[in-house]
Amino acid sequence: MPREFRKRGRGGNKQKDEQDYDAPPAPILPQVTTQDVMEIAEDETLDQVRLNIDTKDPNVVDFPPLTPDLRAYWKEIDEKLQEFERLGLGAYHSNSNKATQYDGEVEDDDEDERQLLLRSALTELGGHELALASDPETSIILERIIYSMDGFAKRVLADRFIGSFVDLCNHRHGSHVVQTLLASTASLLDEEAHLGQSQSRRITQDDPDNDDDLPLMSDLLSQACEDILPHLDSLSTSPSGSHVLLVILLLCFGKPIGEENVRSKKSSQWRSKQGSLRSVFHTKASTSSGTSSSENQLVNSSSPAGPSRRVPEKLRQKGELVYSQMKKNWGDKNRVGGVRSVASNPSIVVLLQLIIELEFDRGEAEVPGSLTDIIVDGLFQTPFSSDRSEFVEVSLRDVTASRVLEGVLSRMSAESFRRFHSVYLKGRMGHLSGHPVANFVITRAVSQLDQESFGPAMEEVKPKLIDCIDNYRIGFFKALIERSASFEDQSVHQGVIETILKAFGIEGESEYRWIFPCLISLMRMDYFRKTTMFNLLDSTTEITQEQVKLPESNVQGSVLLQCILQTLPRALETIITKGLAQLPLEVVIGFSRDPIGSRALDALLKSPSITPSVRRHFTMRFLGNFHLLADDRIGSHIAETFWAISDVYLKEKMASSLVNQQIFLQKSSFGHFFLKKLELPLFERQRESWKSKMVIKFPKISFDQPVTTKPSNPTSHVTTNAQAVASTKKSGNDSSKKIQSQQTIEGLDGVEQLRPKTQESSKKKKKEGSRKKENVSHEEETTDVNPIDTSLNEKSAASDPPPAATSISKKSKKRKSEATKLSADLETHDVSIVDRLFDSLPLNTTSDPPKSFKKKRKL
Repeated sequence: MPREFRKRGRGGNKQKDEQDYDAPPAPILPQVTTQDVMEIAEDETLDQVRLNIDTKDPNVVDFPPLTPDLRAYWKEIDEKLQEFERLGLGAYHSNSNKATQYDGEVEDDDEDERQLLLRSALTELGGHELALASDPETSIILERIIYSMDGFAKRVLADRFIGSFVDLCNHRHGSHVVQTLLASTASLLDEEAHLGQSQSRRITQDDPDNDDDLPLMSDLLSQACEDILPHLDSLSTSPSGSHVLLVILLLCFGKPIGEENVRSKKSSQWRSKQGSLRSVFHTKASTSSGTSSSENQLVNSSSPAGPSRRVPEKLRQKGELVYSQMKKNWGDKNRVGGVRSVASNPSIVVLLQLIIELEFDRGEAEVPGSLTDIIVDGLFQTPFSSDRSEFVEVSLRDVTASRVLEGVLSRMSAESFRRFHSVYLKGRMGHLSGHPVANFVITRAVSQLDQESFGPAMEEVKPKLIDCIDNYRIGFFKALIERSASFEDQSVHQGVIETILKAFGIEGESEYRWIFPCLISLMRMDYFRKTTMFNLLDSTTEITQEQVKLPESNVQGSVLLQCILQTLPRALETIITKGLAQLPLEVVIGFSRDPIGSRALDALLKSPSITPSVRRHFTMRFLGNFHLLADDRIGSHIAETFWAISDVYLKEKMASSLVNQQIFLQKSSFGHFFLKKLELPLFERQRESWKSKMVIKFPKISFDQPVTTKPSNPTSHVTTNAQAVASTKKSGNDSSKKIQSQQTIEGLDGVEQLRPKTQESSKKKKKEGSRKKENVSHEEETTDVNPIDTSLNEKSAASDPPPAATSISKKSKKRKSEATKLSADLETHDVSIVDRLFDSLPLNTTSDPPKSFKKKRKL
């Protein structure tokens, strides 16, 4: 069939609608019109002019424009400064205070180049300060230059700003320049207050570069306070002027000045993208009181921080005027610009928090009519109302106002807090703890509860603990644990931890092993049973390291577990340790390699509640696997923690287990750092010298609450500091005083001091010979250190005599007496733990537990 007659489908070829192909195509309209192009082609400076008009006070005059040549020059200056930072030239010190330098000639050239660059920049700055500070591109460059200025240059720049100080405070970009300049003068004000007004003026007049009419920085700042007093109402409510007022008040009252105090989160993020904002000299702060030490000092936002910073008296008086005027302006609670409207304004709430803090410092907060009293709606009045305020109820749930309320609760007295608790929190803590915003206020309130009101509050929040776990609100749990740990009754703290574990679904001894996996992943047992790890561990088959697949770790869960371990009561010690002992070693190694889970494991090793015997057993469990820990980026930190908390006996065990893994650790990118600390070549050649060196090089870590066990014989080992002091108080004999003086000896000095007694005992042993009896004299016992004693530390190991003093052949004569003593010591320990410690040890070192066999001696 011809192709033209072929049909496909039922309908065949349908006739299409007739189209006029001869008609011309429709014109394509442009997406961008001529009007749009004209708007794009407008001068960009008009947008900045409109932005300045919208963001500043209408009474503020316009700043002079910046010429293109001057803008290009300052951009070139900025590029050179950032190049110095990239090359590391900023790490050098000035010529007068060089600490580290490379080649002397190169250092002088670099230093001269930096000095010339800064001097030329300051020369071009004259007369253009306002234009540079108000320009969006050069304002950040001027801030970078301020960090490298000395005290004299800062006073000159501040003097140029005084005439237009209010206008700069209202400006979007100029306010940040003023804030940086004021924050960098904190050390200069402290120096002026230390030297006094007359002496400071005499020193500045002796400066050849100084003008006779240039005032001190305290005088300039006092003049600035007088200029802003008439404009406080507009500046305090302005997003640009509020942070300048914040720095002024911090300077006037000697408060710490840091990035977290004066910069918002948004401002800090923006400044972090602008390159390095610090001095090109980086000179360290000098402790001398001369002016030359502060002129080349690195003055950043955190250097003058400190509560003991001094303030000139004149400046403090001006600051009190500003403080009083702001309280008067915000005192009307019904006014639009009152304190209640300020509390909900995110741009100026930090200034309100500072005013409230000053009220508490001056004792003016808990009085009727104060700003704090207005915020809590008359709670400090004598006949206070028991009705809940609508403003406080809204503030509890407001993102901004809740910060103010949280700061008020942290500074309240006990009586005022009881009032607030009885009106707003009693019977509602469980409900408010589940709110996404109010739970932060409840967390702060929990830290203020007394023991009497803590119990009922705990009963209120018990039904809501499961919801807090599911919503990852762990700050409330952490506050409960820390507050209960501060009470004298440890049963309260124990009950809190048991309640939290029950909220996770962990009940009974059989489920103790799930504490670490559940808390680190922040999963309740209902969800954890559905994971692959639970099914793998619940089976009876052995697992390998490759099969271990841990659930995703949670930072908040790890923080909660760390808080529990740091405040763990002795009654709950076995819950954690037994649960971790029931987990396979491969799972524990997996936790040590996790960036989040390893933090909790590190907190367990350093917990003051863990006894030395349990810590030693946990360390012994890793013997033969330390090279696997050291080979990992995260696990190497855990391996170093094991090494730091171990005594010389455990260090010797660890070193013996790693002797055959030296090549493996040398090839590892992380393990070779750990290998350097062990010094295995010295360990193989001279083991006793290695012990003495380890005592000096790695002193034992002292925990916050050291666990001390009373030894059976006070002269059998060198006691710790706490034991020596306690023995001195109880008995006034001379022997205890000698022990107290000997325990302060470290390393080789301790060995040298204890050596005469060792030599004396060895002479007696030679005289006795083969006629030695079963009972050992008191002096011989001083040379015998029981390696299983849990109270052994590095100092006791350091007091062990070298092989030259007590040879191995002489030790064989005391086997029977040592076995008798060993059996007596084992009665005081958990036999199951000791058996588990040494059952599977393939190592044989000089510090191994003594065996009860007799060795033949050749006469």
